[in-house]
Amino acid sequence: KTIVTKYRVLKEKNGFSLVEVDLITGRTHQIRAHFASINHPLLGDGKYGNNKINKENNINHQALCAYKLIFDFKTDAGILSYLDKKEFEVRNVDFLKQF
Repeated sequence: KTIVTKYRVLKEKNGFSLVEVDLITGRTHQIRAHFASINHPLLGDGKYGNNKINKENNINHQALCAYKLIFDFKTDAGILSYLDKKEFEVRNVDFLKQF
């Protein structure tokens, strides 16, 4: 199946990049698998990532966070329709302190 992922680099530091990702399609492990496929695995990802780099940086969890969700239903959302056009945002993402 086709996957479409948009991203932009927000900051780079010590060989790592902080990126913002916009999922156009929604596939299982899309962000993790897509970035690994272009040789840029997520820091802390034990499945698709680089465990040597994770250990060297003392990272034992994925540096991945859905900091913003925007609901924009194109079809009937049924019992979830109350969420349409709603936006939710996380203000403090723990791994951002490293950047």
